[in-house]
Amino acid sequence: MKFLTVFVVLVLAALVVGWLLRRGRQAPQARPAAPPSVPAPRRHAGSSSPSVPQAPPAPMADPHSEPPPPPAPVPEALAAFQWVSHSSLSEARQKAIMAALQRLPAPSRALHQLVAPDFLAQASSSDLAELIQGEPQVAAKVLATVNSPLFGLQVPVMSIGPAVTYLGLNTVRGICLRYMLEDAFPHSDPQVKRYFAQVWGASTLASELCQRLAPVGHQADPGALSTQVLLSFLGRLALASLLPTPTLLALADQDLLSRCQREQAELGLNASEVGALLMQSWQLPEALIHSTQEIDRLLISPPHPPKTKADQRRALTYLSARLGERLMWGRATPAQAQALVMGPEADFHHLQQHLHGPTLGGVPAWLATADWQRQIGQMQQRLQAELP
Repeated sequence: MKFLTVFVVLVLAALVVGWLLRRGRQAPQARPAAPPSVPAPRRHAGSSSPSVPQAPPAPMADPHSEPPPPPAPVPEALAAFQWVSHSSLSEARQKAIMAALQRLPAPSRALHQLVAPDFLAQASSSDLAELIQGEPQVAAKVLATVNSPLFGLQVPVMSIGPAVTYLGLNTVRGICLRYMLEDAFPHSDPQVKRYFAQVWGASTLASELCQRLAPVGHQADPGALSTQVLLSFLGRLALASLLPTPTLLALADQDLLSRCQREQAELGLNASEVGALLMQSWQLPEALIHSTQEIDRLLISPPHPPKTKADQRRALTYLSARLGERLMWGRATPAQAQALVMGPEADFHHLQQHLHGPTLGGVPAWLATADWQRQIGQMQQRLQAELP
């Protein structure tokens, strides 16, 4: 009996020990499950990781992070300058200037289609190719330019369609626009021909700059903006018919304020106003004339809050035009662009207040990037090397 009792106790002890061991092994599984992990927020297209810098467009600046610095005092020469509008001239003076401009050959009718608002906004690559092919002389010049060292294509292109594919719709449109306009400014003087080539080169650089700056400054429709920039140089070309050649050439590489002062003293109007009159005589769209004419007026226009979308677009085109001029005439290099734009020159005084805003605030930093400086520097050197 005693032996049976001991045996039962041992069996029960073994069962208890086994149960305790099994419970110990199962204990971790009995712990409450960890809460499901929260997925990381989805990164929007175009945003960048803090450790992986990405190309433009630059992020929108936080308007509350840092207030813009107070504007510097207006430079004395700029404060004293009075912009003369063509509408303020006497009727006789306006007629005399218009008569001189009307002696210039009118561009082809295809120009009107090229700059039409609907075409600028909606035209496809095939639409542009079809338009250019209807102008054989322009098409030949476009292809010659596309295959020149300026664009450095590895494989030559033999038709307009591939040219648009290689260089993009807006670049080819700018080349096409230049050659449609070029025949309106014939001249036999070698010095004036060189001046024209410099102006066209400046407009090419400015147009290319504008296309690159548009996404950085969060601006849509770069094709329309770059077209306005190119047309803003028309007045400088038209002055060859209105000013003595020595005066024209003496003004060539001067800043905008100095040019406007001298042009108004000599002619009564500056080049921007002359360009507007020329576009009116060609019956270009009024909205295009207005937006183009307004570009250079930023020189005298302090920004008034709130800055509108039109203000931002004008600031971008103005910046492109001023840098394009200085690069083409060798007054600046791409490496100097940021310091120039944010420096004390009167041409950039009012512009700087636009560049402190949240929309265009990333533009000055982008001008300091090595990739932009390399690409625009190569274009600058090639355009200068092609001068007659």
